[in-house]
Amino acid sequence: MEIMPILLMLVILFLLWQKTVSRLKEVKQCPAGEQFFRWAEAVAVWLFAVPVMFFALTMIFYPQFWPPFFIEHHRQRKRVFERVKSGGGWETLRNDCIDMATTNQETGISWPHSPTNFFLPHSLTELKASRIEYTPGRFLKLAGGEQVEVMRIKIFGIYSTGGHSTPYYGLEVVWGPGTNNYHPQPSHAATGYSHITYDQVFPNIYEIY
Repeated sequence: MEIMPILLMLVILFLLWQKTVSRLKEVKQCPAGEQFFRWAEAVAVWLFAVPVMFFALTMIFYPQFWPPFFIEHHRQRKRVFERVKSGGGWETLRNDCIDMATTNQETGISWPHSPTNFFLPHSLTELKASRIEYTPGRFLKLAGGEQVEVMRIKIFGIYSTGGHSTPYYGLEVVWGPGTNNYHPQPSHAATGYSHITYDQVFPNIYEIY
């Protein structure tokens, strides 16, 4: 536990309180027209100081909560979009996923657990994915019986015990007869492995986080 930062904040709060009390005593001596503005000034100082102190204490006692996931997701999204552009764009990525799946219809894909001679196209290499999974469409059917092909690409996501976990961020590339009726399904697991939200970033390509 960090004692010195806590003591420093307590001293600051004490000095701020003394200053506020002193200012409020001065308010009574001010003309009636100025009293409202002096009170408003004192209240504004505390409305600013208390959240700042609360935030600082949270960072000291619970560093695993920073940065918040919505900030990390924004950063992750930006980095992934840049990587996709570097790899040739969204359409290139989709076509490469379909081509790669076509040559692995019998076995499916579970990279990096696939054979060591498994070849990733440039668009997927640029993503710097940590895991790529593909299950042939004959094993994946929608409620109406339509087959759909899905390649799931995990790019970010690490669980940390007691520390800050990196939230999950990945892509799902979809094709096949049931494409228009498919929606990514949530995965409830530990932070770094779970995703509950999706958005379409390109026709038949979803970001999941």
